[in-house]
Amino acid sequence: LEENIMLKIQAFHDTLGEDFKYLSEDEEVTSHNLYHKLNNKEGLEMEEEHGQSELEYLNIIRDVRDNEKQLYEKIKKLPQKSKSGRVIPKLEQDQTITFLRKGGLKKFFISNGEDSEEIYFYEAMKYLRVDKDEKKITPPKEYFDHLELNKLAFEIALTEEIIDNEKPTKTGNDLKIIRILRVLRKDTRFTDKEEETIDKLIKVWEDGNIPASITKDVLKQIKGITDSLRIYYQIISLVPNKYLETRREDKKINISGNTKVILSSYLKKGEE
Repeated sequence: LEENIMLKIQAFHDTLGEDFKYLSEDEEVTSHNLYHKLNNKEGLEMEEEHGQSELEYLNIIRDVRDNEKQLYEKIKKLPQKSKSGRVIPKLEQDQTITFLRKGGLKKFFISNGEDSEEIYFYEAMKYLRVDKDEKKITPPKEYFDHLELNKLAFEIALTEEIIDNEKPTKTGNDLKIIRILRVLRKDTRFTDKEEETIDKLIKVWEDGNIPASITKDVLKQIKGITDSLRIYYQIISLVPNKYLETRREDKKINISGNTKVILSSYLKKGEE
């Protein structure tokens, strides 16, 4: 039981401690904010009033940290590649769930021995969350076949991440907008804030985040305008603010270092 709990909390610690990608696609949580929420009971309770909170697992970490200090110290010292197993009555077939990371890229994969697919944080927790009286099982030899499939799927995802991080060559209307913005950037009449906005506009068009319909409308509306300031404000009026907001997915993920298996759990099908 204690080992099961430690493996589960280690997953939370490693996942929540640096990256909330599994919990929220919109909110970036810095280490400072994470520490604040971990120590702010009132804030967590307010989150929980609105259904399943993306911070509910921080309650588990805090409870262990504050009330089971010896266990928490053991969790912090757990080695990587930790593995365990459990029986799940409603499972259709035996599977293995694995949490892997390479640099800042972290993903959960689950394999049934034939293939492997990525799952996200909350779905992974459905498999990893255990009752206090649940006993672990020793993973059989099939576990290692599942693990290899999960590692292979992660390497494929890693290759896709590398491709996504490479800027594609822009052509057509997107390239026209980018060139216009680069010319605007040279105008000394813009304030620092406006120059920053122009840089953001260049990036979102380079990344292909602006819909083609907006791009066509911008080109149509600025046609014939020669004054840089007028062009700038016309573009700003046509591009929704949401495209200029800094989002986590706009940032390149650091994928340096070696691939690491943080933990893995064998899931055995049990009787109903």
